[in-house]
Amino acid sequence: MKVNTDVLEIVMQTGGELENPIFENEKMFKIPFNLSFASSNPKENPRNSKNLLSLLKQAIIDSLVDAGSIKRVALLLSGGVDSSLLLRLVKDVYPELDVTAYHTVFGTNDELKYAKLAAKHANTPIESVDVSPIMQAPHVTNALLAVKTVSYSTVPVYLAMKRIAESNHDIVLNALGLDELFAGYTIHKRFLIKRPAVIPFIRWSNSYYRHAGSRWGTDKAFILYNTCIIPSSRLVKDSSYDPDEFYNSLKRKTLWDTIQTWTIKAMQGTFASLMTRAAEVFDLQVVFPYMNEKLMRYALSLRPEIKKNKAPIRFIMRHILKMPEEIVRRGENWDKMGWGAIPLSTYYSSDQYMRSITPSRIDTRIHYWFTNVMNSKFWKNGRVPNRVGLQILIFLKLLELNEE
Repeated sequence: MKVNTDVLEIVMQTGGELENPIFENEKMFKIPFNLSFASSNPKENPRNSKNLLSLLKQAIIDSLVDAGSIKRVALLLSGGVDSSLLLRLVKDVYPELDVTAYHTVFGTNDELKYAKLAAKHANTPIESVDVSPIMQAPHVTNALLAVKTVSYSTVPVYLAMKRIAESNHDIVLNALGLDELFAGYTIHKRFLIKRPAVIPFIRWSNSYYRHAGSRWGTDKAFILYNTCIIPSSRLVKDSSYDPDEFYNSLKRKTLWDTIQTWTIKAMQGTFASLMTRAAEVFDLQVVFPYMNEKLMRYALSLRPEIKKNKAPIRFIMRHILKMPEEIVRRGENWDKMGWGAIPLSTYYSSDQYMRSITPSRIDTRIHYWFTNVMNSKFWKNGRVPNRVGLQILIFLKLLELNEE
């Protein structure tokens, strides 16, 4: 199997295929318009909540019109702000539409009670899909071969799409996008507490000094610290990936525009592409209503302090739509919820899951694909107890499966 090692490098460090897929001929999701309109100079009144609400509803209409003939709709519902709002708006816009919510249950990070609350509020039936590691294990081979995405979310997404297809749905609605558009990530929080100073980016192993570069340093120090998990070393052999070039490819007029561009690129290259590939396996069409051009133009025009941690979205949910407060305040203290918050210990503690993703020739494969620096820093007792290590195992397993 032909592998783009530069893209593999980015996937291991950032979690996403930002420009091209790792494996040849694998389709990526792309926003169908140019992101050059990102600007930190708002042209509209950002406090106009009714205008924003109108844009959100129109985004749903546009996405379902593009989807063609609709019979039954599935909506992936985590129970957080983004998906709960999407479900409520869909039911407001199309009250007679046949919609079923699907919630994935990971086990230790069970958010089912919030999903049930959101579904009840929108008067929508809800079904749960068990995607705990022990349930994933028997499906690892089929999921990796079909979806070809190096992520520990590949199998859960595959199982969710499989369940939706078995229930004869046509369209899958996904709430991806609000965090990126309305400053819901930790990187946005770090930007808002940043203080200007002339401190260069430091490629040392000492995290204290690197954090200082992020908090008080240059724009370059900030963006490299926050987007490159392992900035001091190269992970993949024969890769020409360079964090400096990566930064320069993202840089725009301001650091805030750089952050917005980065998060949207990551959104396209991670979960959006993963969702798209998994849906196509089962002849489903997945749509992302929040990735609507007019909505994105508006959101990206707002100043960072105005939309801090999705403040305009929460205002609409709380004061206009009167949604349950238990849902509106989720993540309001920057305690990230949803798929991205699943503790890695959930995976590493399941021997059955770890056996299912561990290739038979792991030692030779590790040394062939990954640098000695990476091995010495991260490989301990055959496993790396972090996200990078988990993705390394999944990548090697996928290579092995394609050779059989």
